[in-house]
Amino acid sequence: MVETWASFGAFTSLEQELHALVDRIGGRTGIDGLGWRPDTDIYLHDGELVVEVEVPCLGEQPAVEVEGNVLRISGDKPRTPGVDEKDRLVTERRFGRFERAVILPDGVDPGSIRAEFGDGLLTVRISLPATRGEAAPGGRRIEVGRSD
Repeated sequence: MVETWASFGAFTSLEQELHALVDRIGGRTGIDGLGWRPDTDIYLHDGELVVEVEVPCLGEQPAVEVEGNVLRISGDKPRTPGVDEKDRLVTERRFGRFERAVILPDGVDPGSIRAEFGDGLLTVRISLPATRGEAAPGGRRIEVGRSD
């Protein structure tokens, strides 16, 4: 299995480097329409690809969808209600709309994708096929369960 997914590991390393570059030039700041990218871990565990996305204080469950070989996670983190923007002195937390896309390996069955959300952590588990195949056609919204 490790050899089969070696190229996927190289791709995710490249993706991390690109996101780090964007982070350094201000892409995670939430400035006027840029949105933000939540902290994400992606790893292999017991024959599954696990995607963990940290989204504390989210107003509602994030949306999880898959289309072809792209897993898309999105949501909206609201600002503190009742605080006027002119009264804010320091804002270090990220707010607003976010979207995160993860390229999945070929051959993933969208029906094998499970998602849970609780305590500010979204965990998506994707069963990996024993051999590579074609990306599944069409799209599918993944039901997100509560993990608390």
